[in-house]
Amino acid sequence: MSLLPEYIRFLPPGDSTPADQFQTESRIEWKSIPPQNWRQALGECCARVPPDTWFILTNYASDEGTSRIEPVVAELQNCQSDIHLTSSQGFNALPPHWDPLFLWRHCSPRIAALWNAPGPQFTVSIRNSALQSAISMAPWPSGRPPEPQKKASSAAEIIWKILVRTSELAPRVAVATALSQSSPHPSSEHEDVPLPPLAPSQPGGSQPGIAPVWLKDLILSQKPAYFSPRLQSQADAVALKAGLCQWHGWLNESHQLAQSIEGLGRNHAGDYWHAIHHRREPDFSNAKYWFRQLGAHPVFQGLVETVPHFPDFQLARTWSDKLMRAGKWDPLAFVDLCEACVTQQGKSIQGSSPSAEIQALIRLAESIQATEMKLLILATWQDTN
Repeated sequence: MSLLPEYIRFLPPGDSTPADQFQTESRIEWKSIPPQNWRQALGECCARVPPDTWFILTNYASDEGTSRIEPVVAELQNCQSDIHLTSSQGFNALPPHWDPLFLWRHCSPRIAALWNAPGPQFTVSIRNSALQSAISMAPWPSGRPPEPQKKASSAAEIIWKILVRTSELAPRVAVATALSQSSPHPSSEHEDVPLPPLAPSQPGGSQPGIAPVWLKDLILSQKPAYFSPRLQSQADAVALKAGLCQWHGWLNESHQLAQSIEGLGRNHAGDYWHAIHHRREPDFSNAKYWFRQLGAHPVFQGLVETVPHFPDFQLARTWSDKLMRAGKWDPLAFVDLCEACVTQQGKSIQGSSPSAEIQALIRLAESIQATEMKLLILATWQDTN
């Protein structure tokens, strides 16, 4: 007999809704949990239902969530996994930078969970047995004194913590797309997905959605075996840490880690992350030096297969032939494109409004970079095994 899921809605900090209040709409039953004592409240929810019960964790308002998660219910009835992730849009046919579940589809759950926070683009469901194990685990060592008056975590941050903790249990993961894929091209909703900036330290280049301190402490404090239980290459595990730091905007830490493994690793992933660091620093001549040191890399072929399908690629005619020379990816040309875009961004900060063509070019460069970084973190993880 299949069990109907439990629907957990994490309230925003300061919400006064009682912890035991239920909101019933249609056949969806919502249990609201305040962030101040979420661990205890969620543990009580887990204790009152069988181990095979699914919990759907959201921060939606109940009326919005009902329509979003109804397609998930049927999938959960026959799912044998511990974690079930469902895209709210048809991302499968899209480039990696638009697909919030790309790494969940292709990489280990642990790396995927560390990479990006749960967002409105996908729904997180966790089986009760795995959820109880995750919330009962001891807190991660932080290496820093506790904050005297720590503000309550956001709902998204709580779900992220739970997802990272559950991923440490070597869970079975199922990834699905709830809605049909009517078009291989991104909608305006996908185009609004924030991407890592080309030059975070420059004016107007701040990293979107800076990751929380607990995640930084976790990534930096773990030994290489944490990132790959079947570890074969220590250098590539360090490169994984460098890549995670680079994605989340901790550039100094990423740089130090990449420097420590210069010339090492199966495909010298650390040197690739080192080159990306200097491209984003921005120190474009130094970035080119490291790309020359790197030479060819398997990620280049992934870019060749992916980038030409980006909507703006054919519009950037002055760059498309430079980036793809005789069917091969040219990382030095991409450094030049990033430099041109950063220069234009600097002009816009000074009051010169960029044209629609320049804005599209900047978006193209950011999309290429996001895809490159996702493909590289996947390749780096594969090199560890």
